[in-house]
Amino acid sequence: MLNSGHNLNNSSIRSQLISLIDIMSEPMQVKLLKFLEKKIKRLRAGTKKLERRGDLRRQCLVPVDYLVQGQIFNSYILDISAYGVFIETDEKFASGLDIRMTFSLPEQEEPFNFSGQIVWSGAQGFGVKFNYISKQQMAIVKTFAEQAQRIYEIIS
Repeated sequence: MLNSGHNLNNSSIRSQLISLIDIMSEPMQVKLLKFLEKKIKRLRAGTKKLERRGDLRRQCLVPVDYLVQGQIFNSYILDISAYGVFIETDEKFASGLDIRMTFSLPEQEEPFNFSGQIVWSGAQGFGVKFNYISKQQMAIVKTFAEQAQRIYEIIS
């Protein structure tokens, strides 16, 4: 798993990124490239959005393992709030399906294990509303969603 501590130096970050990219399939690398190109444009315009529903959503790239209808998948959470996540995938799921997710946020030792419900699905992925989230978990996720994102400069 990615070392997300504050004391990473540029060469450590670069080598971890290259290692992760090297094990990705070519289609996943293309998706990552497109995602990062869009993300850089958004970062210049501002990183946080206040949605109609009133919660702050943070764009991110967090690996997630999830279970839907007895089948295990892994992908990435592309945005998160204290109430749910958007998971990027080519898989098609119907709204209303139950989901179990496991993911880790940077600087958190213990992974989160959340259950939720798929509330909408589109061509690039689906949105999940958490079924239950403790006050402590909500505080952690909300703090993460409200934090300014750290941008690492990659020096080649």
